[in-house]
Amino acid sequence: MALPAGLSLIYLIGLPCLTIGLLFQLIALVTANWSVSQDEVLFGLWEKCQDDSSCEENSEEMITPGLEACQAFAVLAIVIGGVSVILSLVHALMAMLGKPLRKLVPLIVMITSACTLIFIIISVVVWSAAVHKSGTVTHGYSFALSIVGGLLIAGGGILVFLGSP
Repeated sequence: MALPAGLSLIYLIGLPCLTIGLLFQLIALVTANWSVSQDEVLFGLWEKCQDDSSCEENSEEMITPGLEACQAFAVLAIVIGGVSVILSLVHALMAMLGKPLRKLVPLIVMITSACTLIFIIISVVVWSAAVHKSGTVTHGYSFALSIVGGLLIAGGGILVFLGSP
């Protein structure tokens, strides 16, 4: 199997890692399953749900500075992670078209990917410390997806950097 001109296998593995990681973070951002109570109430960044059909936005008393910090850092992670994905895809397209490549782009992809991971870590740590009520509540799949997404984005950024032409 021939690789596209100017792209290494490591680079081509990094691209889907970045994209899948961003998709995981996006799913984590919009789903209400960051924490699950014993009576099956789901808590998310933006809403809480009694079951799959009855969800409501977080009430004013639920919106604490900790929750707002989680929301802000999760959104920042999406934006900066999106920059990583777009830059790496444009860089790959330029390589396939035989255009001159900028050596700085893979470095920027790696740095923005690392920033994305840092923002996700801040978001999940603040959620665990300030929002999540330990004891009667467990972490949900959205919480785990956010962590896995951050690791995939960071790993993809490193692979893009290491495999850049």
